[in-house]
Amino acid sequence: TFNPLMLLLLIALPVATYMSWKRADLGAIFARLWIAAALAVAGALVAFALMGAPVLSAVGLALGLWITLGAFWELADRVRLGRAPVAQVLQRTKGLPRSAWGMTLAHLGMGLFVLGAVSETAFRQESAAALAIGESTTFAGRTITLDGIANVEGPNYYAVRGLIRVVEADGTVRQMTPERR
Repeated sequence: TFNPLMLLLLIALPVATYMSWKRADLGAIFARLWIAAALAVAGALVAFALMGAPVLSAVGLALGLWITLGAFWELADRVRLGRAPVAQVLQRTKGLPRSAWGMTLAHLGMGLFVLGAVSETAFRQESAAALAIGESTTFAGRTITLDGIANVEGPNYYAVRGLIRVVEADGTVRQMTPERR
């Protein structure tokens, strides 16, 4: 239930910023936002074609771009960026009410959240390996070796600490000591 409703809400978000109470003209709104929509679709196609993103991830990236670009577009439209002299644009930018800045920042934040959530889910790499002491595995060009396990007592906790050696592709050796407290 959540995902379809949220999807519709996020699609409507850039459109809603242009809507005046009882006087909304969807044709005029889409005439203003068509470039943002085209860029969002292009971003999804690039992600799908070049990065091998799954279709739903590409759709999520398009949605995040749509929200982010829509927020920028609405702000640029308010200050007449590209349609007025620079001095007038700066004066209009300076005179924007705090509510306009708040709305723009909130929508930018939502767009960046969607982009981050989709990217983290679609492009992360994980590897799980059960290692005995002295065994190694490779991941992302690194050799990871479990050198030992130690019981550790802190000032207010007990922990099991892993002693892990990581050898980078260039031969650099690093030590890691993750704990379960």
